[in-house]
Amino acid sequence: MPSKDDVWKKEAERIRNALREEGTPTTPTPTVLKTEKDWVQFDGTNMLNFKPEGHSKEDVPPLDAFKNTGKKYYMKVRSYLLFKIRSVSTKKRTLDIEEENEAKKQCGKRDLEASLFSSPEDREAAMRAAVWDDMAKKVIGKAKDFRDRGGCQGF
Repeated sequence: MPSKDDVWKKEAERIRNALREEGTPTTPTPTVLKTEKDWVQFDGTNMLNFKPEGHSKEDVPPLDAFKNTGKKYYMKVRSYLLFKIRSVSTKKRTLDIEEENEAKKQCGKRDLEASLFSSPEDREAAMRAAVWDDMAKKVIGKAKDFRDRGGCQGF
């Protein structure tokens, strides 16, 4: 199955066009998705109209429910719906992480963040000071704490 939004969109358009060529009428897009009956109204002709916001992957009925409708491409339709739901939750989580990191930068908890330094050399010196005790010649602190402060994993 495709793994990127643009690939899925092309695949969905291909399916829709193939169904149109066969003379399959366009199915109206369901507006309320509360029951299994509502969800299985999605097919190859209207799956591009799906709005994933507010839904979870647990809301999508099992594959057999789509199969029992007798429609073509039922497996790809269900996979597309699940993909769209996952991509929305991934985007939301990414934004949440960015907000958390920005807040940590503001209060000084991410003092090794690359954007805070004028040059890579300055950042490298700060990272070295954060993890290396020059007098004892040993590593200090834990890797997780270092990364949480914005340190580079490859350092």
